[in-house]
Amino acid sequence: MKSKPVKIDDLRSAYFVLLQESLGGSALFAKVAAAIDLPCGTVGTNSVALGDRLGKDAIKKFEAYPNGTFSVTYLDRKENDSFTQKPSAKMTRTFKLTKEWKLIEIDPPFNA
Repeated sequence: MKSKPVKIDDLRSAYFVLLQESLGGSALFAKVAAAIDLPCGTVGTNSVALGDRLGKDAIKKFEAYPNGTFSVTYLDRKENDSFTQKPSAKMTRTFKLTKEWKLIEIDPPFNA
């Protein structure tokens, strides 16, 4: 899943991407990262883990904002739930792309 492009400055724009990585078996790890368009090509940032075995239908909302922030709303398991239970706890996490092109989590509320 990829966001609409977000303009960083006159030369660069970025996309926020949702990654799902399978390590075999039932493990499916969900992560977020950013891809920055530069004149020389596209450069990826660090990724931040959302959760383990969330499932493809767990992502409910993925929104990018013009100031270099984005939020993702998804279903995760409650703290004491086992991995055999379907994710049911609604979570919203907000991230920002720093001037050093590092993706960090920030506390809402924020100015979008």
